[in-house]
Amino acid sequence: MLLHHHFPIYSFIKQTFNRRNILHKQATQQYSATCGLQNLWWTPSWTASGVARTMDMFLLLTSRSFIFYTGTLQARQAIAEYMTCPGAPVEAKDVIICSGCSCSLDLCVSVLCSPGSSILVPRPGFPLYTTLAEGFGCTSKYYNLLPEKNWQVDLVHLESLVDDTTVAIVINNPSNPCGSVFPKSHLRAIADIAVKYKIPIIADEIYDNFVFEGEEYHPIASVHPELPVLACGGLTKRFLVPGWRMGWIAVHDRNGAMQEVLGCLRTLSQRIIGSNTIVQGALPDILSKTPQSFFDDTLKQIQVRMSLECFNCRFTKNLKAKKTPQIQQKKTSQPDMLNFLWGFLRF
Repeated sequence: MLLHHHFPIYSFIKQTFNRRNILHKQATQQYSATCGLQNLWWTPSWTASGVARTMDMFLLLTSRSFIFYTGTLQARQAIAEYMTCPGAPVEAKDVIICSGCSCSLDLCVSVLCSPGSSILVPRPGFPLYTTLAEGFGCTSKYYNLLPEKNWQVDLVHLESLVDDTTVAIVINNPSNPCGSVFPKSHLRAIADIAVKYKIPIIADEIYDNFVFEGEEYHPIASVHPELPVLACGGLTKRFLVPGWRMGWIAVHDRNGAMQEVLGCLRTLSQRIIGSNTIVQGALPDILSKTPQSFFDDTLKQIQVRMSLECFNCRFTKNLKAKKTPQIQQKKTSQPDMLNFLWGFLRF
């Protein structure tokens, strides 16, 4: 007897996760974005000194008991300093610490979405946004990214999707899977639409500052003084420690429009009963004492690997994937995020 057929959650899971194999009508090739996910990276140099010392101290003091569910004050202060940008200050009271950036996105969607509402999400984009939204009876409306414009947002299409049910616009910058990094002028144009219709931004910024030479990253909160932003970030990508499950939400709310939302985020964070206490103890050192050379060396290695012909997606005949490819992508004349993925994940 297949008992799972009697539970409503089964149909939701089947419908949601079957979407992973939906292919764009213009796609001509298909690639795997999961190759190498189990590969190990080198240990960051800072783990041997300041982080270890901080962990020892914090483990002794607090790890045998629960901490305040939004995170320790010291960790939230460190995140606030890290997330503060020109024109968009963040204080410790504006920070919620989560178990990874996916947890941050989950809390944001939980607060804003309800049955009958809708959110605007990028296409192509990270499928988790839709998975989370549909769990609350919220519809995902997909706005197009334009490959001929380096995967920038189709602003006309984005604005056409806004209606009375829209509760948030999800902006993923730098983009997964496209690898685009939006210029400040483009972010400002997106912000203008959000402010015009009084819609908050959920900013998935897990790849913040993780950009190649010649590109410049700008937080979307920095481009408009009236724009309310729930900025989601974490240690996973830039600091190369996905298993530490350390993420956060920084609420940019210069006009006080999101105070009720911030209160709800604090309440909902009780569901996780606090994030990793040991990593929270190390967080001030991680965010303030990691040398720039660590980030520079990481990007150099990734860029070199991306340029190798055997990992260039334009030469698919040389690739031998161990798993059935699951992502389909139109050919482009320039290196794109798929090249990045091969270089980043293969070793």
